[in-house]
Amino acid sequence: MIIDLNKKSAIEAAKLQQLLSVSPASLVTSTLLAVILTYVQHETMGLSVILIWFLFVVLAALARTTLVVAYRRPLAKGDPTIHERLIRFRAGVLLAGVAWGFAGFWMFPASDPQHRMLLVFILAGLSAGGVISLAYDFVSAMIFTVTVILPLTLQLLVAGDALSLGMGVAAMLYLCFIIMSLRLVNRGLTQSTIVQLEATAREDAMRLSEERYRLLLHHSPMGIFHYDTNLVVTYCNDRLAYILNMPIDRIVNLDINTLNDQSILVALNKALVSQTGYYEGLYSATFSDFSRWISLTCTPSFDINGNVVGGIAVAQDISERKQATDKVEKFAFFDYLTGLPNRRLLLDRLKQAFVTGVRGNQKGALLFLDLDHFKTLNDTRGHDIGDLLLQQVATRLLACVRAGDTVARIGGDEFVLLLEDLSEKESEAILEIEAIGEKILTALNQPYLLAEHEFYSTASVGATLFTGHEREIEAILKQADIAMYQAKKAGRNTVSFFKLQAPLQ
Repeated sequence: MIIDLNKKSAIEAAKLQQLLSVSPASLVTSTLLAVILTYVQHETMGLSVILIWFLFVVLAALARTTLVVAYRRPLAKGDPTIHERLIRFRAGVLLAGVAWGFAGFWMFPASDPQHRMLLVFILAGLSAGGVISLAYDFVSAMIFTVTVILPLTLQLLVAGDALSLGMGVAAMLYLCFIIMSLRLVNRGLTQSTIVQLEATAREDAMRLSEERYRLLLHHSPMGIFHYDTNLVVTYCNDRLAYILNMPIDRIVNLDINTLNDQSILVALNKALVSQTGYYEGLYSATFSDFSRWISLTCTPSFDINGNVVGGIAVAQDISERKQATDKVEKFAFFDYLTGLPNRRLLLDRLKQAFVTGVRGNQKGALLFLDLDHFKTLNDTRGHDIGDLLLQQVATRLLACVRAGDTVARIGGDEFVLLLEDLSEKESEAILEIEAIGEKILTALNQPYLLAEHEFYSTASVGATLFTGHEREIEAILKQADIAMYQAKKAGRNTVSFFKLQAPLQ
């Protein structure tokens, strides 16, 4: 794929911005790990060797911190220094990787298996964390992973005993797997960055085009009329008469103040005070059945002495554009099949629920619902029948919740219900959730009529409470998802609450 220089620079800028945003956490973590390793390994290694290595790690961290602080200012697209900054960032990563790689040589306790395992554990964890934090830049992630793991791997392979040899082979396999996985992850992140940049460019182009189009309206024969300082129409063209579905003689000499719809008056009056007035919205004509979305631009009309004698208005029917915009917004935030909010809108509302929960000290809940045996229905009856079931399930779920709650479809046969304004007491909130959950199960257990065939279906529901103080939204979704799988293990067609001791993986 050929990428022009400006686009490549923009991708590198976005990549560098992501790398800088996660660097503080990784720097703090690596420094703390160095402290732990230094403290533990000093029992088996020479103190001078350990202190030299620790100083090396700290200096590398300080060098990277200096780069992060220097480059945290906003990055401009096409900035000629972006590539140079990325190269320096990679150099800092190389320095840190080499520093940790030396630990595999200098701090390898050949005669102490426990301390050796600690070293392997720390370096493996550090490399995995580095892959995650540096995944946006394949080169940086590769440099760090190889320089950290390869020295340890070689040390294990030449140690001489069977256990070390096995660990060395395993470390080599781990390194190969990390590299292959890193390539896939980086490719996905890069593609996502490109899509975001292209979307931003399209939005900028659309805004520029709309502004140019607004200026062209002043000189195009759209719907044009002239009015005096008393807001009486003195002239209009054929296009305006066509738009309003009225004859010209009914429009000329019409007093705009007498119209039922007064929404355009503000824009019209601005022209009378030497300003440009704009109106965009729904307009209903008084003397015809015209009721459409219009765009209106009003500018002052001057006499030869520069005095305002009225205004010139250019009107356009923008109903189709409004419908297209609404359609785009609907596809962006709503599921095309059921009309329910999609994952994007759900996350947005969940963020708002977090804010509301913190301010009002109220609890909320997420219910993760998965239809039982839905795949079997799709495989035996076809996707069209499956779609009918999903639509009917959506209708029933909406009937089970309160007005302020959200029912969303996040994919396949998975639905998420966001319940807000629950009781402050956890026990009472749980009772409210159980009541809604039972209502949902009862509704979904009723027979469905799918293409003249009666069908029965059940659902497994996982529930979790939140207060708004939680840090990660995705973690709350994960809890509800885990609870849903607990419901399936419990026999399906039931509601299961997330248990704190359940593993989040």
